[in-house]
Amino acid sequence: MPFTIIPSSIREPFAFYKRLRVTTSHTCFLESLGDLDSGSSRYTFVGALPAEILSGTGDQIVLTNLHDGKSAKVASWLDVLDSWCRISNAIDSASPLQTGAIGYIGYDAKYEFERLTRNIESDINLPDIYLVRYDAVLIHDRTTGKSRWAVTGRCENRIRELEQLANQPAPAETAPFTLQSELNADFTLDGYLDSVHKTTDYIRAGDIFQANITGRFSARYHGNIVHLYERLRQSTPNPFFALFDFPQPVISTSPERFFTVRSGRISAAPIKGTIECVADGVDQRAALERSDKDRAENIMITDLMRNDIGRVCLKDSVQVEALCCLKRFNNLYHLESIISGTLRPGIRISDILRALFPCGSVTGAPKIRAMDIIEELEVTRRGPYTGAIGFFGSGGWIDTSVAIRIVYFDDTRLFVHAGGGIVADSTPEAEYRELLAKLSGISRALTGFKHDR
Repeated sequence: MPFTIIPSSIREPFAFYKRLRVTTSHTCFLESLGDLDSGSSRYTFVGALPAEILSGTGDQIVLTNLHDGKSAKVASWLDVLDSWCRISNAIDSASPLQTGAIGYIGYDAKYEFERLTRNIESDINLPDIYLVRYDAVLIHDRTTGKSRWAVTGRCENRIRELEQLANQPAPAETAPFTLQSELNADFTLDGYLDSVHKTTDYIRAGDIFQANITGRFSARYHGNIVHLYERLRQSTPNPFFALFDFPQPVISTSPERFFTVRSGRISAAPIKGTIECVADGVDQRAALERSDKDRAENIMITDLMRNDIGRVCLKDSVQVEALCCLKRFNNLYHLESIISGTLRPGIRISDILRALFPCGSVTGAPKIRAMDIIEELEVTRRGPYTGAIGFFGSGGWIDTSVAIRIVYFDDTRLFVHAGGGIVADSTPEAEYRELLAKLSGISRALTGFKHDR
């Protein structure tokens, strides 16, 4: 759909978003936080004027037109996404200045792409897919401090109203966010340790090289989730923050990019290998760099994703640009690799998702067998966790993150997951400590709210 670029006077997109979400439903906020990095932590997006919603579970995906209120079941949500986000190798697609869709594709959308067993019953009424196409998107560039609007023709006259909204007084204080119970595991410790044992048994038997085993935690809550988001953005700033103001909201604080598309090029940046930055007063950077176990985790997934990307790229164009580079995100060190390639002519976003989804860093290798083992050993569905979150531009500019370090909500409960890659020399106790380390940023923020009561 044609769009127009309009300059904006908005310099603080989060302050603007807090005003916007009071007046408009189904808004989205994707925010780059932490150290400025023009490659991975540069742009912030505000989905301001929603036009269509694509949501549902399994084969019950519905497209809702917000202009006329009509809804209809779709035969293929991927076809709809292809129509919203047309990949191009034109130079214009190297810029994020375009309208587009924002939202999540949950882990359980995996059944769309592979024949997999279904052992885990869902205990939450949460859509597998929730994507919103916007008629107006605000794009903020951290390198320049400037913002611009990408707007379809039907909504150009509303930009003045949105700009005026940014100058209005801050919204009245809403119900404070409070945690009304402890954040408890929805699994037993013995059960988790046993699942790690069974995974290493599968590895020694030759079924897999690695599997990512996770667990869910939950708590009761009350109040406005924007207060939790504010605390998280202050305490654990990462490149891929998100606040989705949907009927069942989602907050993401992910450090990990899934894939990007720019002018016919695709790039992915898997993270595997994790350690707390400081243990017993000693910096752990060198310990992670020399850890054979963590490097093995990363290299296996890098190879898996190199193969996945190769399914949609020109022959011999796929390359590993960086391997096992150490990066710090708040209180954790990670190993990150970067893989890129040139897309074949005619490739669509649906083709990319069929080739890459879910991200190999949250499944294991080989991917399909690892996903079957995950389905056998985990006790709750993952929901949005370990799916994809991001911006799907109408002109083909795409940026997605892996939905890790997320919090999602129903009416009275919130849910958080954590886990890690299990390899042959993994020990259950060490894996559980790593799980808790990954959970620590969110759990500390939540604990603070419990004390606020």
